[in-house]
Amino acid sequence: MRIRMIGVLVGVVVLAGCAGNSDTDAGVVTLSVTSSPAAPAAGAPVTSRLPAPVGRIVVEARTRSGKPVAGTAVTARRAAQCDSARRDIPPGTAYLDTFTGTVGAGGSIVFGGVPLGCYSASMTPPTGSNPVPEGMHSAFLTTGSPNVTITFRFNDSPASTPGACTAAAIAADLDLPQAQKSAAAKVAYCKGDWAVISWNVPGDSQRLVQHRGAAWTTYVSFPHNQCWSEAKRNGVPADLVKYFGKC
Repeated sequence: MRIRMIGVLVGVVVLAGCAGNSDTDAGVVTLSVTSSPAAPAAGAPVTSRLPAPVGRIVVEARTRSGKPVAGTAVTARRAAQCDSARRDIPPGTAYLDTFTGTVGAGGSIVFGGVPLGCYSASMTPPTGSNPVPEGMHSAFLTTGSPNVTITFRFNDSPASTPGACTAAAIAADLDLPQAQKSAAAKVAYCKGDWAVISWNVPGDSQRLVQHRGAAWTTYVSFPHNQCWSEAKRNGVPADLVKYFGKC
């Protein structure tokens, strides 16, 4: 029994020695072991090497007839909260990025390579221009539609000169109920193209009026539900913020 065990042992040693003496021995098997990178710990963020998708916002400033309004300063801001499917930006949301620029002679400016998401846009009209009062301007950039155009419209006629800030002058331009035509009126505020006027009649007769072209027109009648954010975009002076809700 002892001799057999020794023979087996010697055979193993000889086989190992033969294998080590020839790199081309058909009996030699080479095992290649490749270590895989360790998997990230559970819950750890996974960083992608792919670049984040981006889009483009073209902002135009043109009159109703299509003429460019150069010198219009524009701002586009990306909202932190965004519902692209419903095309909705929640009121009071914070903003992550801000892009600013000025419209050139061609009537447009391009913000390229911007992150996808929901954007709100505002503008400051150049002196002497006559912007069309409109609601919020928004852009929703998605993977399916990454390029969007926003247009701010202007009237072809220049901005009007301020109207007379008297109750009689304002009332004469407005389409009033018969009871207000014969009632005494009071102007609570008048500055530039904006005024607040009311009449001594039962109920709330107060109006915020705007001088446009050659006449006063009603911007809102009280009570109303317009938010200050919208009124500000339409050019209502900051002095009148108290007449609007914060919504």
